[in-house]
Amino acid sequence: MIPMDYGQYDAWSENARLARMEYLKGKLAAEEFLQRIDTTHELGSYEADKAELVEEMVWQRRGAGDFSFDPETYYPEMIQVLDLGAAEPK
Repeated sequence: MIPMDYGQYDAWSENARLARMEYLKGKLAAEEFLQRIDTTHELGSYEADKAELVEEMVWQRRGAGDFSFDPETYYPEMIQVLDLGAAEPK
């Protein structure tokens, strides 16, 4: 965990988002992308090998057709569920 306040996180997050978009468009190499997002210089090396995909997932097919596709938007890690069977659901 890297300690940072809200403003620092907001700036890092926007920088990472823009770097990701450039990387997905092929404007940044993997090493350049890692350098851009490692603003606290935590990584010892920026060397990266090309990963081989075992099987293509649905979100990967969507991403291949749309550079602005963000799997976090369509497939969030967590969702909220409203249990209508509970007494006084909220």
